[in-house]
Amino acid sequence: MNIEKVDQFIIPFINSRKIPGMAVAIVQGDIIQFCEYGFLDKKNNEKVNDLTLFEIGSMSKAFTAL
Repeated sequence: MNIEKVDQFIIPFINSRKIPGMAVAIVQGDIIQFCEYGFLDKKNNEKVNDLTLFEIGSMSKAFTAL
């Protein structure tokens, strides 16, 4: 699993869309890799981590359809 390639795609994506923070999970067979980007709270310089909770909003429709 090449995290540098993931970073090359994700970092410009979040910068161009001004996304404050994002977490990505990559699953390859039995291997799971988590990547965190950006901030949970920019004012307090608190970065996204593996315990950060995100609101999924209308994304739940996709899970329901699946």
